[in-house]
Amino acid sequence: MPLSEKTLELNVISELTYLFRIAGRNPYYIGYTQLEEFRHGKDIGYQNGHQIMFLQFKKGHKRRKFYTFYINNNRPHFNQHQTFIKHSGVADASMYVFPMMGDNEDVRTHRGRLLTVTPFIRDRKSTRLNSSHIPLSRMPSSA
Repeated sequence: MPLSEKTLELNVISELTYLFRIAGRNPYYIGYTQLEEFRHGKDIGYQNGHQIMFLQFKKGHKRRKFYTFYINNNRPHFNQHQTFIKHSGVADASMYVFPMMGDNEDVRTHRGRLLTVTPFIRDRKSTRLNSSHIPLSRMPSSA
């Protein structure tokens, strides 16, 4: 079975929840329907007290030694990045989440330490992405 973005979301959020609970926080997550994700450009909302954060997960495409993540791969019909930053104005932080895993075996292998291979990149309205994809390199396991 191919790796889905939803599988990445569930497993990464599970590890985040574990860390939040250890830190004494009790997070509340908001999941969105496919239509809401389309309209607002975000996959998950997180609330802890008065703090609000939005997350947009991107499934990577494994190349030989790096992963490529597509932000606006459905243009010209819809600009997901512009929608994401437009709706992120109500949040304390909006982040893109780039799990560097190419298949289900990668998820199983990194279980319990998925966050070590998952960069969170904060979006700021003043920092606009100019390309339709962002290549991120993965550090060799010997590093």
